[in-house]
Parts: sequence; structure tokens; C-alpha cells
Amino acid sequence: LCIAIADGAVPDSDGRGYVLRRVARRAVRFGTQCLGAKSGFFHQLVPTVGKKLGGIFPQLIAKESTIVKIVKREEELFMRTLEKGTRQLNKVLDGLAKTSTTTLPGATMFNLYSTFGFPPV
Repeated sequence: LCIAIADGAVPDSDGRGYVLRRVARRAVRFGTQCLGAKSGFFHQLVPTVGKKLGGIFPQLIAKESTIVKIVKREEELFMRTLEKGTRQLNKVLDGLAKTSTTTLPGATMFNLYSTFGFPPV
């Protein structure tokens, strides 16, 4: 991710930017949910990547502040998106509880995945 950003790519909603967005968001979600990292941890790893790989990819060091800003912005956007998605999920779950239904509709699951970045499983 850092190398791609140093090369000029940025997380976006289409093309290679979309791939970067998915990679970044998956890493943020894994770090917070599976590793117990605090929200906002991901961009703090950029300097470590520069220290480890800067000898091979000097642009990681030269563009470190830009990379940190881009990764931090993407991380913050994702956390806001997850919060919105969680609110949406809670509304759906409240509605299901009122009808004694225990199965989430497929369309709802797809919306949570495609719009809010929820994992498919």
C-alpha cells in the first residue's frame, strides 16, 4: 500500500484506487477487530514501513508525510463508514426482532458489504 501510494496511486472508488481502498480497509478492520489495535493505528505504521523498506524504495522516506496523510484520511473515512453501517445494521436488527425473524435478508447483507465495507462472512 505504501509503495503504491509513493508511486502516485491513491485509494479511490474505482480502478487501482479501489484495490488500494479495499486493501487498506481490510487491514484496518483486521487490526482493530482481530488484533485489538486501537482506532487510528494504521497510519502510524507508515514510518516503520519506510525504515524497513526505505533502502530499497527511497521514495517511501521521501514521501512519508504524504503517505501518512493519505493513509490516515482513508482510515478515518473507513471508520466513519463503519459507524454509519453499524447504525444501519442496528436498525435492521431492531426491525427483525419485532417480527421474530432471525435471518438477515440477502439484499441487506449485500448493501452492508458494498456500501459500508462489512465483511461478507
